[in-house]
Amino acid sequence: DDDIVTMLYRMSRFSGLDGISAMRPLTTIPSIHPEASNVLLGRPLLDIEKSRLVETCRELNVDVTADRSNECLEYTRNQILNTLADLQQQDPNKFGTGRLRQLLQSMKQHHRTVHKRIRTAMDESVFLDERQGQAVIISNNHESMMDSPVWTRIVSYLLQFVGAKLTPVRTAIVNQIVQRLQT
Repeated sequence: DDDIVTMLYRMSRFSGLDGISAMRPLTTIPSIHPEASNVLLGRPLLDIEKSRLVETCRELNVDVTADRSNECLEYTRNQILNTLADLQQQDPNKFGTGRLRQLLQSMKQHHRTVHKRIRTAMDESVFLDERQGQAVIISNNHESMMDSPVWTRIVSYLLQFVGAKLTPVRTAIVNQIVQRLQT
């Protein structure tokens, strides 16, 4: 449901792995105010299908309210939902929620694996001085630096850290730096 539509929406916008792996059950709310940077947003019902949530509400005599904006096809998200519903009617085996949920779970697992590799590489090779706003890369394992997706992400994080920017640095700049590091 929402998580699957988010994945498809982000795929349609050529999002990277973080976007395609859709929503997370717990995340910080983006903010330009430092005091608000630790505010968490929890989605405890994210993994429960909408039909099950509606059924549970009805069993408990809780009113289910539908957001009327969900019917407006001016929104890309609703266009995706509408197209998906049409495809599921044509071929439920091919476009069923179960298959899309499998794809989503695969993307989330891949996301976890990549981020584990990033954390390991950062723990072994990156030293941050938060007071000075400096980052140092020391790598005794040149082969690990050849893992371009991992080092591309690390360099992007480091450029955000030393530049104190809340948004990622442009991919072209990061790729140039990674290529330079690998030579």
